[in-house]
Amino acid sequence: MQDFSTQDPSNKRIPDFIKFLEKMEDKSRRIAVLDSTIRGATNDVSLIFELAECYLETQNGNGFFNTINAILSTSNMPPQIYFRLATLCQKGNRYPEMIRALEMSQAGGGVIFSNAPPEVYVDYARMYAMVGKYDKTAWALEEFVKKVPGDWRAWLDLASVHMVLGNTNSAVRDITQALTFGGNDALTSINQDQRFAPIRDKIKDSGKIQIQP
Repeated sequence: MQDFSTQDPSNKRIPDFIKFLEKMEDKSRRIAVLDSTIRGATNDVSLIFELAECYLETQNGNGFFNTINAILSTSNMPPQIYFRLATLCQKGNRYPEMIRALEMSQAGGGVIFSNAPPEVYVDYARMYAMVGKYDKTAWALEEFVKKVPGDWRAWLDLASVHMVLGNTNSAVRDITQALTFGGNDALTSINQDQRFAPIRDKIKDSGKIQIQP
């Protein structure tokens, strides 16, 4: 591969291209090693994830699809594993598998792993919104604001989702909460956001809004 740069030393793109090819060769060799190890009945999930990531980086769609489905076919793993898989599926534009992984990551009643940081719920909301599952988006944002009630921007995000769902009463509640915690910053955002135009008068007429400095 170095012959290219020797033949055309003035082409500044060649070194980067060579590095790219070398990286792909390294990934291909790593795929062979991982595939052999996993076929040896290893239970190391981290290796399976590494294999899926290698397939994704080398744009091997079939390999990526088969690997993520191998994880999805196992139903007794910790919920963190399925959440990690969902984020990987999202990265690879495998949305049906992403949703399946998100659902598998939730132990009964929509409760995810107990030690999850609040930001995980934002990731859930983002992934559900990507595929138009706004009821689940609202669920995730509701869980987030329970844990971080002072995040006024999250209240506005929740309000916008409730507007999409046609739940204006909940949207008014969310906006009220945003104003309570965000004050004039939240008010400016609300006035500039046309999504809330249909309910601005309803909010004003309620007379219940107390803007804190």
